[in-house]
Amino acid sequence: MTCAVATVSCDKEPEIRTHGSSLGTIEVSADEGHVSVAVNTSGIWYVGEADHVGWISFDDTVGKDNGAFTVYYDSNKSDLVETHLRRMARIVVSTADKYTADTLYLKQNGVPAVLRFKESVIELPVASGEYSTDVTSNIPAGESGAIRIYPDQAWIRNVRFDNSSKVGFTLDTASAERSGNITLEFTDAWGETSRSVLEIIQK
Repeated sequence: MTCAVATVSCDKEPEIRTHGSSLGTIEVSADEGHVSVAVNTSGIWYVGEADHVGWISFDDTVGKDNGAFTVYYDSNKSDLVETHLRRMARIVVSTADKYTADTLYLKQNGVPAVLRFKESVIELPVASGEYSTDVTSNIPAGESGAIRIYPDQAWIRNVRFDNSSKVGFTLDTASAERSGNITLEFTDAWGETSRSVLEIIQK
């Protein structure tokens, strides 16, 4: 089964790309639009969306022999936010017996994820205590559960998000000057990771 993919816009000629059994990736703008996909095969074939993302739809989900379907994708913008984070959908084209199931990745542009400590180094007293530090982030609340946060020392404990703009943590008492790190990580839908490291010095 092969597919020819054409990205259709109002003011440009379609860009045609032909793939074999691996259908590859299409990257589109943050605006709404549609992509036409020609299927070259024999027999019944089906089209579906693997992750139920809710922002793509199809003009048809079943065909026979050589044919085509169109994928419609929503805008990745809103009245509240000019552009959302980048996102991706997995479109599966399969034969009737499911023996062949190829995946087409539709990547829609948006803003890159921002996740960083406002300071790279902070100095704190040797006494134990509860502390917090500021964070800059554009990751929406619905995706904040995918943020990974971890210390590299056992004496940095109870690390957590106090809210969307602060990271809280507990320090044990230090008998001498020491340092350790807290790392923040977030991987967006395109598989690109944002990482920030805070160095904590007790002295």
